[in-house]
Amino acid sequence: MGLKKNTAKDISASEIESLRARVEELEADVRRFRDRTQDRRPPDRVARFRQGLLTIRKINRLITAETDPQRLIQRACTTLTEMLGYQSAWIALINAAGTSVTKTACSGCDGALEATPDRLERGEFPDFMRQALAQSESVVIEDPPAVYPDCPWARHYAGHTVLAQRLSYGDVIYGIIAVSIHKAFKLDADEQELIQEIIDNLGFAFYKINALTQIGIAQRESDTRFRILVEAAPMSILLMRDGKFVYGNSESARLLGLDSTRDIVGMDALIHIAPEFRDIVRARMDRFENGEPNSPIEVQLITSSGARVWIVSASVPILLDGKPTAVIVGQNITAQKRSEADRLRLEQQLHQAQKLESVGRLAGGVAHDLNNLLSPILGYSEMLLEDPVTKNSPQEALESIFNAGIRARDLVHQLLAFSRKQALEFKLIELNTLLKNFKKLLRRTIREDISIHMALASSLPQINGDVGQLEQVVMNLAVNAQDAMPDGGQLTIGTAPIDLDDRSAAQHEGVSAGKYVMLVVSDDGCGMDSGTRAQIFEPFFTTKGKDQGTGLGLATVYGIVRQHGGNIWVSSKPGSGTTFRIYLPVSTETSGRPERVSKAPGDLSGSETVLLVEDNKEVRGLALTILKREGYTVLTAASGPEALALLDQHAGSLQLLLTDVIMPKMNGKQLFDRISGEYPEVKVLYMSGYTENVIVHHGVMTPGVQFIQKPFSVKALTAKVRQVLDQ
Repeated sequence: MGLKKNTAKDISASEIESLRARVEELEADVRRFRDRTQDRRPPDRVARFRQGLLTIRKINRLITAETDPQRLIQRACTTLTEMLGYQSAWIALINAAGTSVTKTACSGCDGALEATPDRLERGEFPDFMRQALAQSESVVIEDPPAVYPDCPWARHYAGHTVLAQRLSYGDVIYGIIAVSIHKAFKLDADEQELIQEIIDNLGFAFYKINALTQIGIAQRESDTRFRILVEAAPMSILLMRDGKFVYGNSESARLLGLDSTRDIVGMDALIHIAPEFRDIVRARMDRFENGEPNSPIEVQLITSSGARVWIVSASVPILLDGKPTAVIVGQNITAQKRSEADRLRLEQQLHQAQKLESVGRLAGGVAHDLNNLLSPILGYSEMLLEDPVTKNSPQEALESIFNAGIRARDLVHQLLAFSRKQALEFKLIELNTLLKNFKKLLRRTIREDISIHMALASSLPQINGDVGQLEQVVMNLAVNAQDAMPDGGQLTIGTAPIDLDDRSAAQHEGVSAGKYVMLVVSDDGCGMDSGTRAQIFEPFFTTKGKDQGTGLGLATVYGIVRQHGGNIWVSSKPGSGTTFRIYLPVSTETSGRPERVSKAPGDLSGSETVLLVEDNKEVRGLALTILKREGYTVLTAASGPEALALLDQHAGSLQLLLTDVIMPKMNGKQLFDRISGEYPEVKVLYMSGYTENVIVHHGVMTPGVQFIQKPFSVKALTAKVRQVLDQ
């Protein structure tokens, strides 16, 4: 409506405020118009102008009260014909481009203009209308049929004077008004001033209507945009008043587990707050009552389904509809909290692993020297116990020396097992077969008031492992279970094939998804609390009394399992027993049969020539004594170069090289490479008191290579030498 379209941004707040003031100005215009004409007109003219004042007042009231353009122009036309006695009054409103009539109203036309609306809508304006729209002054037509003979309305206006003028405010044209007056009533300057006042006021009315319409449209668009943004927001947005919610967006309903946002309206603001957080939230609500904003806070909600979710929430006080209201914004951080808990758990596991690794490095560091010290103690005491010459010597002292050495050796092995640095002999193993063969020994070890139940899978894939070390794992766990059942109970050992998915694997540090063989050892004993569970794999930690344990049993289990590339998990509660689950990776080898433990040979003696190379004098002397006692010809050297020089003087054959791995100037592998060139049939047996990673670094721990760990017993060395020579 109007040749120049107004938008919401064209109308300032001060202009809107001035609308009300403008109405008051209209009333003042009426008073001024009355004052100018009072007592200066003949009685008939005074009555006419009084009627004009009443008409202006009524028109102004219409302008103030009416916001519908069609009703306004119709009532204005009727007022002009009824109160001022005009033959007819016609108003047409045009579009913003001025090319078409959008609304028309007429009073006193007697149907003469009924055929014209279609033409006006098509922009077929009569000439007088075009003229009036083109100029700011009014157009007065004394004899319409003569002036506009082609106008279809001209006959209707015969004998009348027509005044036509555009309706405008500022530079915006809203339409046109035309009134017809019988020639008997003179259209003088006073009458034209009266009509002009009414036309100006109507122009302002359309400006007001247009302005309010644009403001309403802009407000509705703004409300729509705001509602869309709030409803689509990925966070909860709530409005709270007097402790109850008056609005909640869709995310709020989803967060609380409600079917609809309608369920939020009228809800108590504390009903979904977890009980332990309600006092904190209630205190924040009290601060809101004082108009204070609240900083963000993390709280837990309880959804309609009973689930707990974490949110971070903040609120600000506003005035809505004149009432204090809180805008509460919340974000679901449950996943973030879970991630933080996982991160904290992984950090704790890392710290634990680092602590264990530190102890492991210490254990590996002392192992070599201690092994060399133990070798002569064990070897010589064992030979003295078996030598007929010393059979009648004080046996108790010799046995004490030997047993102390055995305990020291076992302690070293446990430390190395915990630190995952002992040398292992991996073979293809079927775990069920190993457990069945081991059950007899286990039964002789565990008290009779504890029953042993085997729950083995019908079939298992093979694993790579060291038979002796895996038996050690089962034994240590069984002994641990026995200690947890002082009054008897049941020990259950089970197996199963397991396929760990990513989710299960992610719950434990260092675990990868894949196929495993699970070994389960459980008891129905006293169980453990969380504090004990957190420390059970630490070396030297024990719940037993003084001198009742080394604290290395479970630490050894942990080390052996980890050295096998596996993982161990424990679950236990006080009074509910304990279950250990060990996951050993399935072997990737597709051929070959499981290795079985060979029986020890009966005759360990021999007559072959052995080159013994060892830089430690005590160990070299012990090995020399053991081998010579079994009938071997032994050549000894303290280093690689010394051994090569000795062979240069040796005229006979050589069947075996028994050499230490780590020696000055030349290691055992380098020595064998030199000797095998001169003696192609020579075999090699490596020995070392160092940890596995050091031996591997020197190229010894490869498949098919024979190795014996120091300290070794007399029988172990003689059996190993015989085994290598007989291959």
